[in-house]
Amino acid sequence: MELRLSFVAEAAGGEQAGGDATVGGVSFDSRSAAAGDLFVPVMGAHSDGHDFVGQAVQAGAAAFLWERRRPLPEALEAVPHVLVEDSVRALQDSARAWRDRLSVRVVAVTGSNGKTSTKELVAAVSATVYRTAHSPGNANSQLGLPRAILELSPDVEVAVLEMGMTEPGQIARLCEIARPDVGIITMVGEAHLGYLGSRAAIARAKWELIAALKPGATAILPDDEPLLRGLPTPDGVRVVRFGETDDADVRMTGYAANGSAGGAVTLEGGERFFLPVPGRHQARNALAAIAAGDALRIPRERALAAFGGVRAADLHVTVARLSTHVTIINDAYNAAPSSVRAALDVLRDSGADVRVAVLGDMLELGPDSGRMHEEVGASARDIDHVFVCGSFAADYAKGVRGGAGLTRGSVVEVGTWEEIVDPLWDTLRSRESAGQSVAVLIKGSRSAGMERIAQALERRADHV
Repeated sequence: MELRLSFVAEAAGGEQAGGDATVGGVSFDSRSAAAGDLFVPVMGAHSDGHDFVGQAVQAGAAAFLWERRRPLPEALEAVPHVLVEDSVRALQDSARAWRDRLSVRVVAVTGSNGKTSTKELVAAVSATVYRTAHSPGNANSQLGLPRAILELSPDVEVAVLEMGMTEPGQIARLCEIARPDVGIITMVGEAHLGYLGSRAAIARAKWELIAALKPGATAILPDDEPLLRGLPTPDGVRVVRFGETDDADVRMTGYAANGSAGGAVTLEGGERFFLPVPGRHQARNALAAIAAGDALRIPRERALAAFGGVRAADLHVTVARLSTHVTIINDAYNAAPSSVRAALDVLRDSGADVRVAVLGDMLELGPDSGRMHEEVGASARDIDHVFVCGSFAADYAKGVRGGAGLTRGSVVEVGTWEEIVDPLWDTLRSRESAGQSVAVLIKGSRSAGMERIAQALERRADHV
């Protein structure tokens, strides 16, 4: 990214002062501001980014935005800046103006689960033919997506962007900025039920991506979601469905798990590829990426070959050997009922003698959170050992213990992740001493910090 501050001022309808400057990046946090950045002060729940502009400038920020309602400190007057009404809106308007200057095709990905994984898979497919960029991490918000667009270089041919939301209208706004040529909905799940109230409302919010597509664009949809069937598709937009039913245009007819190493996928027509990331749900994400490749006119053989270079870590899953007999499947990036069930299927397919599930809270599910934790617990009744922690540990445990397949001794229920480490370690050591192979799944919402359990186990293993 190399933009003149004067471009930002014109795009945002702001008043430039303190001279012009070239900015090479965007930052919202003064602690991570880098030399040459444009610092965008954001109003948070407990802080105002304007209070940290001086620190960002000291860290090397070349320029900043400043909302007119705030008096500008005299010490900052000589630093290049743009006076605006709303700093977030100014960022978004600048990103839209930059998008309009680029000769780039945009693939946008949204969905309750699988957004980041699908984005990475689409980027891998696109990169076999085109100069491709994709939004880093899960930069899918009203701040993250505009920054990703502003950081696109002029020579990029395809940009793969993730779109997230917590309320209606947010994806529509992101589409105004990104103007996607291909729109993908991975699935409609339970994530954000606490904000939107029902899966039907979630489906409508996700559909804002499809509603924003222009004639000639392609909508890529799951084949098995009835909530998406009755929603109106814009005229001239081609619809492609992916999945495992007869309705799928890109159809998986076979999936053979190879433990935690991944799985072999067979497509209708006999085409095959190996995805080195475990989980049938990840194979479905790959189907969406194949459909995107078709929309971008990428030869199918190149698209399938691209999956061989994908790493599990790229899709926020880490598979690691704790010891000769113990494998850790660290899928603690985020969690909702559908994604936890999918992760439990990965654990079942691991091929290990003993399967261990370590589950933390699933958040943002609304008033039915307890019931949904209990239902997910019930789906884990066939797992050999289940460890649960967090505010909903009792609900998880109630679901697990409701089945005849597990005794009370097979479930460990604690309040915090720290309390899991000792009994989990003892279980792993005991099973390993008996010569059994063990697979451990660690899963929970991002803020639950479940990845710290894997880190604690790794530290112990280093000292054995």
